[in-house]
Amino acid sequence: IYIGIWNGSSFDITPITNKGKEQYFANPTVTMTPKGTIYVAWRDANGRGVYYSERQSDGSWPASRVAGGPVVEATPIVSDNNGNIHLMWTGTASGGNDVYYAFKPAGQPFDSIVRVAGPGGLLANMGGSATLSDRAYGHSVLENFTGGGLRTRYYLFSSDAEGVCSGTITM
Repeated sequence: IYIGIWNGSSFDITPITNKGKEQYFANPTVTMTPKGTIYVAWRDANGRGVYYSERQSDGSWPASRVAGGPVVEATPIVSDNNGNIHLMWTGTASGGNDVYYAFKPAGQPFDSIVRVAGPGGLLANMGGSATLSDRAYGHSVLENFTGGGLRTRYYLFSSDAEGVCSGTITM
């Protein structure tokens, strides 16, 4: 995984992950907080989990694993207006294809992970966003392919910004 940061005249390309012959990283996403902190998230396609990295003041990108297990689909990472980080993915750690959400309050580590049992079928093409009002909200939408056709699924997660989060499904 690499990131290119615009320096005013060209992109400074920096590796986020190290190459290894048994590593296969996929679905990188990037977000920037209102204070300019950059985050990158990705999945290990060999079933080892979902990761993120926060750019440090010295320009380094230390990687941290948020969750283990097989991650199937994208890892949208998004920031809300307070700099809280919302991370979403689909995975099969429980045996089914489920939706996962992790919340990182600004200046704190990721706390709890919420798992919402999937509706069956293939979950694909996940996107995410975040809003902030009375609570910190993570929004995710994805395609659900089943034998009966295609459905669009929307997931809403909320947190009190203290690391306690929950999730609901709206169809």
